[in-house]
Amino acid sequence: SSTWNFSTLFLPPVMPVLLVPANLAAGQSLTPTLRWNSSPGASSYDVELSTDPGFASIIFQDSLLADTTRQVAGLLNNTTYYWRVRSRNSIGLSNWTPAWQFTTATTTNVYAVDAGRNLVSLPLIVNDPRKSVLFPTSVSSAFAFIPGSGYQQRDTLLNGMAYWLKFPSGQGVSISGSLVPSDTVAVVAGWNLIGSVSDDLDTSQVTAVPAGILASRYFGYTHGYSQTDTIRAGRGYWIKTN
Repeated sequence: SSTWNFSTLFLPPVMPVLLVPANLAAGQSLTPTLRWNSSPGASSYDVELSTDPGFASIIFQDSLLADTTRQVAGLLNNTTYYWRVRSRNSIGLSNWTPAWQFTTATTTNVYAVDAGRNLVSLPLIVNDPRKSVLFPTSVSSAFAFIPGSGYQQRDTLLNGMAYWLKFPSGQGVSISGSLVPSDTVAVVAGWNLIGSVSDDLDTSQVTAVPAGILASRYFGYTHGYSQTDTIRAGRGYWIKTN
């Protein structure tokens, strides 16, 4: 017979699947990174972010993204956002994914650090307390002082504790989370390294339980140790108890 030819059909891409931030996630950063899975047949992606589930008021959108991540900036504290993604190729578009939502952190504060070594603490309740997320510009691991054991490296930071960190230059570190208006920190006999709450406070506002166990003044560190009467948010301090 004579030769005929045919072509197989090239279809629009499959709808992607959203990954991060998880649906209904709370306490998110004001500069979140949106992530979704790669979609079979897709050459690029469109993403939209809105303050309403019907996407009537879109506050951010981007198209023709070759990657499956997109960072968003300029969000507001304590606000719920909705986001969705669709994939595309030369034939057409997939449907939009079902919208996911997340809520940003209650507050965002900037904490000053110095070039070199710093005693820092975590003054907010955060969604992701890993050192690499909270202090991405630091050039050292985080080290906690454990009485009886000495310094130990920590990848995850805890409220109420303090850590040594090193920075290449003086700078401001932005942290988003919920306020810690008060805290109770366990201490042992001897020197203890403690953290702060969300606001600066006079050391006279600290209550020892039982009373009378304090055996020193509070010592902070800024290019050397010095006594202090103020516990500043985001800083760490030495205190000796009997």
